[in-house]
Amino acid sequence: MKRLAVTSFVLCMSLLGTNAAAQVLSQTQPPPYGDYTYHVPRLDDRTPSTPRLRRSPPKDAPAPEPRVLEKGPLAPSSVDRETYASFLSQPNTGLIRLLPRKYTTQSTGRPRINGGGAFYSFSYLSHEYGFGSDLELSTTATFKNGKEIPVGHNFAVGFAGADYGMLVNLGDVMLESLFVEDPRMSFMVTYEPPRAEPDARCEYRRFQKGVTVDDQLFKSALPIQTNSTYLVRSIVYGRSDVLVGFRVVREEDDGSVTIAWKLLKEFQLRKLENVLYVNGTDKCPTR
Repeated sequence: MKRLAVTSFVLCMSLLGTNAAAQVLSQTQPPPYGDYTYHVPRLDDRTPSTPRLRRSPPKDAPAPEPRVLEKGPLAPSSVDRETYASFLSQPNTGLIRLLPRKYTTQSTGRPRINGGGAFYSFSYLSHEYGFGSDLELSTTATFKNGKEIPVGHNFAVGFAGADYGMLVNLGDVMLESLFVEDPRMSFMVTYEPPRAEPDARCEYRRFQKGVTVDDQLFKSALPIQTNSTYLVRSIVYGRSDVLVGFRVVREEDDGSVTIAWKLLKEFQLRKLENVLYVNGTDKCPTR
């Protein structure tokens, strides 16, 4: 009995000592934000590292990146990784940084990849341009009478051949609330891309000008707004067709942008058919 009492006392004092040490440690450690990288939750085996796409990527696709880079010029800040840790615990999500295209791959500190970090493929999880990108941070400088006017700063979709797409700005909407059943994405979900190449190029030009459906503007390029959520439907013939929601988390002084994203739907692939119009004209039909 006496031995049991001594054992209980020792165990109690050990637990008290552990709790006290934990309290002291928590008071001396820096808070879980800033550049204290050892406080940033790491993506382990319990968190899916890649979206669960139905199709395997083509053999020539670039190697997928981690859906949240932790090092290098394309890595989001530790603050943003911490803020979105809960969101990133869900499948088919990610956090990426896009660099403005006005820089070149030879600039100091820039990633030496095609596109210089301005593009991203949600299908391949890669910033590498040339395999079918879905989103671009388009930053272009223009001049008038020899003077530079304010830089255009936009998101864009559709970059090669007859590939095209559309963007819409939903405003301050939380990504977690987006599902394909949402009526705001009805047009994008039900939209059927054409198979004929001339028709695809007509659609490319149509969305360049902008299409309004149910008071929503769908365009291939839209201005960047922090704390706004967008939808993008990117159609890359023969390779991918995805619908993704993304939110502008941060816009830096250098023009770079951090976005959180969520894959909403992967559509059936379409192959482009090189056919001529029946009437022999290349004019786009009136809609």
